[in-house]
Amino acid sequence: MTQQIHKKYLNLIKSEHVMTLSTSLDSVNWSTPVFYLYKEGSFYYLSGKISKHIEYATVNPDISVSIFKNDSDWSGLKGVQMSGVQDKVGNLLTAAKVLKDYINEFPFTKDLFNINELLKLSHKKISLYVFKPNKIIYTDNSIEFGFKQEIDPGISNN
Repeated sequence: MTQQIHKKYLNLIKSEHVMTLSTSLDSVNWSTPVFYLYKEGSFYYLSGKISKHIEYATVNPDISVSIFKNDSDWSGLKGVQMSGVQDKVGNLLTAAKVLKDYINEFPFTKDLFNINELLKLSHKKISLYVFKPNKIIYTDNSIEFGFKQEIDPGISNN
């Protein structure tokens, strides 16, 4: 059953495109949706440098994330809840590879920013961030109401 659940988890995160980041700072919580690219066990996203969630996560990088399949019936509800760490991507080679894939996945983004500035990691308003989960819970009501299974983050990208 664990291998089947792992496959369902991968299918879900590869079929969806938006995740909700939840951050906190000084007992104030904030959530925001972002488009993500899943690559090698990590979730990459572009965000404004002065946005509230980036401000909070810069001080407190321990964040939580949720991804879910939108369904109108409770029995179709499937999702992932994760906790982990956000970081700004600082490696130029990683940034180049991820941005190429990100633009292929979300072609509309190429008109939103100067790719050369992003590749140099010097864009004035936008940066590339990565979320690395350290705990992953897969939920699937189609198996049974309230079904949850922990996914090992170390093998989550296989």
